[in-house]
Amino acid sequence: LAPRQMGPPPHVHYQLDEIMRVIEGTVTVMEGDKVVEIPAGGYHFRPRGIVHTFWNGHDEPAAFIDMYPGTQDFAQYLEELSQLGTALHNEGANPFAPENIARFKALDARYNHEVFYDQMPAHMAKYGATAQ
Repeated sequence: LAPRQMGPPPHVHYQLDEIMRVIEGTVTVMEGDKVVEIPAGGYHFRPRGIVHTFWNGHDEPAAFIDMYPGTQDFAQYLEELSQLGTALHNEGANPFAPENIARFKALDARYNHEVFYDQMPAHMAKYGATAQ
């Protein structure tokens, strides 16, 4: 993550957990109503069923590895998400337009995953981070 950059919007997984290993810099994680900073060398476990997100709230780059143990192929979800984002970019579409949010939500629902897109602007403003 680049300095002061948001990760994904707040979201919740219902079929998998997340484990983050920070390799470089510091990553800030919101889990429920708790916010913690994970420095290089640290781990963070986010259990399924809890709203969470992460960002780089610092002036130096951060790097991490996320692992997704659970009962679904989350790598496939991430691939489809990337393809949808690329398609919207190539179409010159506003990804936050209601019809495009509906496209994202349909993808999320297929993977039993809920994303709170509407919370992203306030979250970015509160923590001084920018979108990817």
